Amino acid sequence: MYGVVRAASLLTALVLAVAWGPAAVHALRSPDVVFIAGALAIAVVLGILRAPAAHFERSVRPTPESDRVGLIVPLLLAVLVSEGWMWAAACNVAAYLVRPAGLLRRRSWIDRILTAALWVPVWWTASLLAPQLRAAASHPATVITTVAFIVIAAGFVLLVDLLWIDPLAAARQGRSLLRIWPRH
Repeated sequence: MYGVVRAASLLTALVLAVAWGPAAVHALRSPDVVFIAGALAIAVVLGILRAPAAHFERSVRPTPESDRVGLIVPLLLAVLVSEGWMWAAACNVAAYLVRPAGLLRRRSWIDRILTAALWVPVWWTASLLAPQLRAAASHPATVITTVAFIVIAAGFVLLVDLLWIDPLAAARQGRSLLRIWPRH
């Protein structure tokens, strides 16, 4: 099942890139290009470092994704709010495609591409929240707008973790979701 989801995600990523990619590129202005280039560079550095920022699992064997939440998600949310889901997905994919350190180095390019493609549907879905996040970010910084942004963003990250990452981990490991969810 995990392989089918990865293949379907790659197909979805290709279709979405063909459908929305040209419009996303044509909408870029010079400052946007600079911002996206910087975001891509930071995403690549974070992908290379794989720095453990925060573990949200109590498991003694956390998944590779669990240590990346703290560093790359704020970057991806900033790109989502300012440039859109396509560029957030591109940054996320770039972070997965760089050569990882350690034991994951043995992964083939095909395996890394299939794993990276799993994130494109997530950011496409995030486009549904982008207007609310943009509205909260565009108003003057007050306690209410800050809390609104944090609640929407944290809720999205939690839903992605519980409804996308965990089921994929369960399928990959052949475990029940009821065994994975209590680790959080």
